[in-house]
Amino acid sequence: MKKTLCFTLLILAGSASVSWAAPVALNGSYFIGGGVSVLDGAGNLFSDNFTDTSPPSTLPLFGTTSVTSPLNSSAISFAIADQGILVAASDTVGLGEFATATTATNFSGSFITPGGKTQLRLDFANDAFAGNADSITQALLSFSLAGDGNILFNEDLLFSGTDDQEQVFLRTFDLPAGLLGTFDITLSSLSSDFNSAANNTTSVGFRIDAVPEPATLPILLSGLGLLAFANRKKVGAR
Repeated sequence: MKKTLCFTLLILAGSASVSWAAPVALNGSYFIGGGVSVLDGAGNLFSDNFTDTSPPSTLPLFGTTSVTSPLNSSAISFAIADQGILVAASDTVGLGEFATATTATNFSGSFITPGGKTQLRLDFANDAFAGNADSITQALLSFSLAGDGNILFNEDLLFSGTDDQEQVFLRTFDLPAGLLGTFDITLSSLSSDFNSAANNTTSVGFRIDAVPEPATLPILLSGLGLLAFANRKKVGAR
């Protein structure tokens, strides 16, 4: 019985260490930028903007900026970047004026592929509110992946309106070991309104994984079955 258990554990350890999904290390930098503006009834423009760039070692990054007009209209822009997640938010209140806020967060990184199937996963969520027909809320998600200078894919996804949205995007590639890959992702938020209020908060989590080969999954399942069978016999013998 002990020999069977040891043999099963060796099978599990071997299959897991060779093929089980594991995150691929991304080395890169983050960018955060935003701007807000309020145009009052006299045509005067109040505006502000910010930019922030830092290497991942100083995460989390964040930036905010805000503008308030004489009529108490306001626009606020906010963003945060952490390891594997980007957030962009905008909030506007236009009391008889036009108020606009925009925010963008960006990650640009590189990685070395372990070989075999490699999967990119994006978890997107959007939470928006618009006060009336003059309000606008938009979220833009752009992402691209390249290998040795060749573009594997490049997508731009625009989300408009006030419906809360959650989506998962999966892209899988069969890449050679040692290939130098680059990954870029941008997340932006826009809120704009007149004589009303609007806000938009959007976020995306991202990661690149080494995908287990299908041929090794039966081995892993067989090992788990042997462990369960051995444990059942041991319990029944008591």
